[in-house]
Amino acid sequence: MINDNTLHPEKRFEGFKTLTAGVHNIELFFFENGGEASLEFSIADASRQFVHFDNINSPATLVPEPTTLAVFGLGLFGLAMRRKRNA
Repeated sequence: MINDNTLHPEKRFEGFKTLTAGVHNIELFFFENGGEASLEFSIADASRQFVHFDNINSPATLVPEPTTLAVFGLGLFGLAMRRKRNA
């Protein structure tokens, strides 16, 4: 893993892995902090018939900022105190 939060131009990495016959799970982990980014890969069966995947899109997951979480937590704390005072 490379942990470098600066922006970089697109860079090509290649590799291959021969698998035994059967079903295999293949996971691709990919992160880009902002610069150029693309992801593509190809697979082939024993007869060298290739299937190529490119323009792979994955929706981004929004993560709340710490300030938003703090305000939300203070609001819950205030509601709990109000409920305790009224009880």
